[in-house]
Amino acid sequence: LEPCKFFNYHEGGKPVWLTRADLRRLENALKTRFLEWLKTEPKKMNSVLDKLGCNVQQQLDYRSRPFDQVLFNNNIEYNNNNINNNINNNFNNNVQRSTALKSIVPLIMELRDKEMLPAICFNDDRKVCEQLADKLFEYLEAEQHEFEESDEFKSKYAIKDEEKMMKLTKRKRDVKEKAKVTKKKGGEKDRDEERDNRETPQDTNEEDPLAAKKLRLNQILERFKLRSQQRDEDLFTKMTDRLNRGSGRFRDSTRLLLKLFERGIGFHHEGLNAAERIAVEILFRSGQLAMIFSTSTLALGMNMPCKSVIFGVDHPLLTPLQFRQMSGRAGRRGYDRSGTVIFMSIPTSKIRRLLTASLSTLRGNVPFTASFILRLFSYVHQKTDAKGNHSFDIILLFQSLLILIFSKNELMFRISFTRETALTLLENSFALFTRSEMRDALQKQIKLFTLFSVQLLRSLELLNEKGEPKGMASIVCHLSAHEPGNLLFIHLLQNGKFHAFCKQYTTDRNKLKSLLIVVFANLFTNRRLPLGWNPDDKDSYPSGGDSRVYFYFQLFERVVEC
Repeated sequence: LEPCKFFNYHEGGKPVWLTRADLRRLENALKTRFLEWLKTEPKKMNSVLDKLGCNVQQQLDYRSRPFDQVLFNNNIEYNNNNINNNINNNFNNNVQRSTALKSIVPLIMELRDKEMLPAICFNDDRKVCEQLADKLFEYLEAEQHEFEESDEFKSKYAIKDEEKMMKLTKRKRDVKEKAKVTKKKGGEKDRDEERDNRETPQDTNEEDPLAAKKLRLNQILERFKLRSQQRDEDLFTKMTDRLNRGSGRFRDSTRLLLKLFERGIGFHHEGLNAAERIAVEILFRSGQLAMIFSTSTLALGMNMPCKSVIFGVDHPLLTPLQFRQMSGRAGRRGYDRSGTVIFMSIPTSKIRRLLTASLSTLRGNVPFTASFILRLFSYVHQKTDAKGNHSFDIILLFQSLLILIFSKNELMFRISFTRETALTLLENSFALFTRSEMRDALQKQIKLFTLFSVQLLRSLELLNEKGEPKGMASIVCHLSAHEPGNLLFIHLLQNGKFHAFCKQYTTDRNKLKSLLIVVFANLFTNRRLPLGWNPDDKDSYPSGGDSRVYFYFQLFERVVEC
């Protein structure tokens, strides 16, 4: 079971390409051999375990830290036995963040020197994304200020006597214009001189020395900006002007982005509005930005290829599946032969799990609910809203294009097209392909559930005898994500239960609103508050992660009264 013998590799021979399946075969063979020794030769097994168990705990502690954190922690006396797990986790998170802040600048500078930009640095904490981006910006700005104070800059690139040079340029421009007027009045001799001037053009530096110096200055200052050589300045101006318009310019995130854009840096997370996200995406694709710090928002569904992908700080949500999606951004089709994936401040044990763990199995989870069936009926019969407008759908757009091309009867074509689309969706469920051994049984279950859903919708008076939605069907479709709460809400509303309930508290509206909140919470949510919950005590509210949401009844009552 020695690896070279197991894979038939001979020294000096042809290299053997190992796949994950090959490594799995070696792993299974080793497990089988160990189990045989455990049954037949326990002494040999114990000797192997003693040899492998030497300094195991020391290795585990070493591998549980990021690469750059090992030296960082050597000077810290830290006793894990005397500190609980919560403090331990907070300590590790703080150390990982400090390690990332310390390593981000030299890492990005090395990537720039090796021409491995543009790059995306993934961190599942939006605060970390902004901190890393700001850290890189401060470094580049400090480097530029230091360069501007150097003797080299003052002697070669500093623009002196700008007003004098502007006057000289204007004087030359006026002389040139007068010469053109004189040439127009002249004869063949002047035209010959003009032809000679075209053949021997003047030097740009002599015509406009100020513009030439500014161009040279901008070129030398590009070393302090992370941008590609080919970029569209008009697009950059258009995006920045769009962010500066309206009320968005007062947002802290907008001001920070505009500052970072000048250095070719950006960040992307859920806290940005649509205009900010679009600006970051467009500028990155156009080459204006060479470095983006992002959460998982750029991992799926976005065309944002880059040359390198960096994984910054570890996070519990960083799974092998998400790692595969994020690392797939590395390498631009048609530009790069391969991409580069870099781990910056992630424990080595987590890196091994991300690289070797199998991906989670994807199974169909199409929401075949009664609300889903009602939405299908609404689509087939093209139910409109109160203004008589259809909701936008890519299928409706495709349908309209077909109608214009083939010039068929619009009503008949629409009904037949939508009916076939709905039947195709029901007959070819994704769940049928993920569990092929139960395809027939699942198909029967889908048919029976569809019949049950139609009967339920008919009893709730949401469908008529022709299968057309009616009554409060639009409300059920709008609240489809909260089934069965949406169906219960409609049933209670149709039977007048809410009206009777409100009549009992006509004199005490505050109590009525509090009770309605409790009823709606039981209908549309499934999360329970702890027994020690106190509406006036913020610490008693359950935490949903790093951010907490507090509910103030007095504020809610003022909003409702308005």
